[in-house]
Amino acid sequence: MKKGRRGITQFLRPMNYLRSFIGSFFSNQKWRCCEKLFNFGILRKNRTLAFKLLSKRQEFKGNNLSALFSKGFTLVEILIAVAIIGILTAIAAPNISAWVETFKFKNTIREIGITMQLARMKAIASGVEYRVVFDLDAETFCQERGNQADGSDTWIPEEAITDVASGADIAFVNSYTTGKRNKQFNPDGTSSTGSIRLTNVKGNKYKITLTPTTGYINVDEGW
Repeated sequence: MKKGRRGITQFLRPMNYLRSFIGSFFSNQKWRCCEKLFNFGILRKNRTLAFKLLSKRQEFKGNNLSALFSKGFTLVEILIAVAIIGILTAIAAPNISAWVETFKFKNTIREIGITMQLARMKAIASGVEYRVVFDLDAETFCQERGNQADGSDTWIPEEAITDVASGADIAFVNSYTTGKRNKQFNPDGTSSTGSIRLTNVKGNKYKITLTPTTGYINVDEGW
């Protein structure tokens, strides 16, 4: 406690200096009323009482704040806390599950868009055709490299086959709903036409559309 009192004293000391200075400055009798406005004596008089009140509280003795947490918890309190957590978890679980499904679906859309954009960039940089192949039966997609700038007859997979998220579905590619379909990108920056449409078990729908003249890839929500 001595350390605490010394800190308060050091805090009040400048105020007392200011009071002494003002007292000397307003030595004229007609300015005595102004001196009272700057009287900090009330703080000096009351600080001892404040320390006495604080010193009676157990948690402030010896600056030991751990006394606040020394009693622990009873078994009943722990069981009540566990029950509350269980109830909140049960309420939040359906919303969390729906959010996770939506996140996975959007992540699949993002991966397809990135794969197609990468295929376009590689076609321009390498001077040969690239394509992204969609397997509507297996619900997968992958990137392949052609052997010519135009009319490639050999295609080599350059990326691992990627599965779409669970619950997601490649509904159709250019109106086809089965088999393998692809979107091709050419060295001059152009691409094949059409769109890829996807949906999931929550009913969310997204469409990825290509602009043939520029190879631009556009993603829209809904069909």
